[in-house]
Amino acid sequence: MGNAPSAPKKDEVTDERILQVTVYGTEELKANIHLIHPVIKMSIVDTEDGGKLMKKPRQGRNVVQQNENATTVEILDAISPRHGDGNPSPLKSSGYDRILPVLTQPFDLSTQLRDGKQLKCEWNEIIGLDERLAYFLNPR
Repeated sequence: MGNAPSAPKKDEVTDERILQVTVYGTEELKANIHLIHPVIKMSIVDTEDGGKLMKKPRQGRNVVQQNENATTVEILDAISPRHGDGNPSPLKSSGYDRILPVLTQPFDLSTQLRDGKQLKCEWNEIIGLDERLAYFLNPR
């Protein structure tokens, strides 16, 4: 009989697995008149790159949002060749080369403020990053 591929071991990292982070909630927050709809901002940073946002392994791939690479930004560059009218040529940049920060959904604290309860947020929100888990564990 032929050699059947062996199933991955439980602790083995495969290319099919992606990074998921579950945001459960906060400890008790201090009351503040401006605190009504708090959110959690999650950024994936590269400590070996000075704490900058982590680079994507493939620039054209959407990691956080479905349409993150759909934006084209025109940048006017004074150094680039000029059009016949003397104005600088626009440079075009499409997509992002770094993994964008992610926000949770806003949590509505208004009911807790009215009822005099402890100010705790509970999201239980799963944030999935559509990139191989192995890349986050060993990006180099």
